[in-house]
Amino acid sequence: MEGEAPSDLSSPNGATTRFRDKGPWPIVLWLLAMCGLPILLAWAVLTLGVRWMGNAREEQTASRCMDRLRKLGQAFNAYAADNDGLYPPAPIWVDALVKYAAKKDPEEQSESVFRCPVISAMRTGEYGYAMNDTLSRIKKGAANLPLIFDSDLMKRNAHSGLESLPNPPRHRNARENFAVFEDGTVGAVTRGK
Repeated sequence: MEGEAPSDLSSPNGATTRFRDKGPWPIVLWLLAMCGLPILLAWAVLTLGVRWMGNAREEQTASRCMDRLRKLGQAFNAYAADNDGLYPPAPIWVDALVKYAAKKDPEEQSESVFRCPVISAMRTGEYGYAMNDTLSRIKKGAANLPLIFDSDLMKRNAHSGLESLPNPPRHRNARENFAVFEDGTVGAVTRGK
């Protein structure tokens, strides 16, 4: 029919052009999809990667803390073996355990085992562990009470009851505080336990 526009516009070589009568929007949308999708995927991968790396770092710090508490538990047992089964006095527990827990190399007397890694990473000179007051100068028993635990008390030789546990907790994304128990095991501890 003469006078009507063809439904498909043809180019001189016979190829059809669909977008010519719709304006620039289909091309813009196509470009946004082709450029935006990779950007969105990259953002998602980076977000998950950063979260995973943060969790891995937190797990590593928690593991270091538990390892230090385990060493302190061994030092408590060694001290008790040398002192008729008695635990050290709470006001001087770090001083009493230095020869059992500090590094053995005389050129490197380090007290890092007495410092929570979360605290020592943020503040120098602070400790972050406390001895359970109820176990001061008593015989090693079978009650399996917490000996040393994460504490809000930052000074050397800190001692108290479990009321000084950090709130919010210090480890595993603020979900747990750790302690070494009389039997040498290390685990999570709460104020009620």
